[in-house]
Amino acid sequence: MFESSTSPITVFEIAPNGNGGEIFWIYDIENPDEFFAGCETVDDASERLIEADRSPDEQIETCGYTLVLDHPEDPSSTSSLTIPEGPLVFETVKNDGQYERYEFYRIEDPEDTFGDSYGDTQRMFDSIMDAGIEPMLEYDNVSLTFQRPYGAL
Repeated sequence: MFESSTSPITVFEIAPNGNGGEIFWIYDIENPDEFFAGCETVDDASERLIEADRSPDEQIETCGYTLVLDHPEDPSSTSSLTIPEGPLVFETVKNDGQYERYEFYRIEDPEDTFGDSYGDTQRMFDSIMDAGIEPMLEYDNVSLTFQRPYGAL
């Protein structure tokens, strides 16, 4: 699966956190060709990561609202959303045509930051930028993403 990949990669293990959001366990794999040697499928790679019993390099909980910037939400379909109380972590996904870039932003006061833009992906992202909030974590080399059911890890 990664026979020719000697460059470091990032792997996301994602599971629901039970509060409507998600927990991300983030692993930086230095030598994926060695670590995943013999893995033929994504399931094999997932099992290898579990068997390695390795601690994540980062762990973060999000509020469960992802701002996908190349396919923004239709604001009319989310206009009834209530702004959760903060602080919250939002995940953004940007596609530059070749790779997806993941950024995580911690929003201390969602009501103050978003106001009436909550539910409109592009306006929410613009509000984050206007507030000068910097990403707390950034990844552009995510090669594998595993979805896990609640309580699986």
